Amino acid sequence: MVAHLTRLLGPSRLSLAEEAVQQSMVRALETWPFHGAPPNPEAWLFRVAHNIAIDWVRRDQFLGARADQIVAGLARFAVGDPADPNLEGQLRDDELRMIFMCCHPDLGAREK
Repeated sequence: MVAHLTRLLGPSRLSLAEEAVQQSMVRALETWPFHGAPPNPEAWLFRVAHNIAIDWVRRDQFLGARADQIVAGLARFAVGDPADPNLEGQLRDDELRMIFMCCHPDLGAREK
């Protein structure tokens, strides 16, 4: 599986191929005991590793294109000195923002 993914991704991403295969094995260990092994376990592992690799490449492209914006945003809103008396209030505000974001109607209900 590593050789196949390395061929698709290129030799410079060998570590990505290895990680994707390892993650597919972890997902198998998490899933198969509860749902049973699929009819073709090898194909399942290949497909999961392939999808993981695609997701990581897409994420890297997305973050790479926006790296400057992300770094600027993190620097602008960096949490200050832990001794800062306003730090606790800042963290509470962040938690409240997260609660409102999770309750936003544009976010669909997660199907189970």
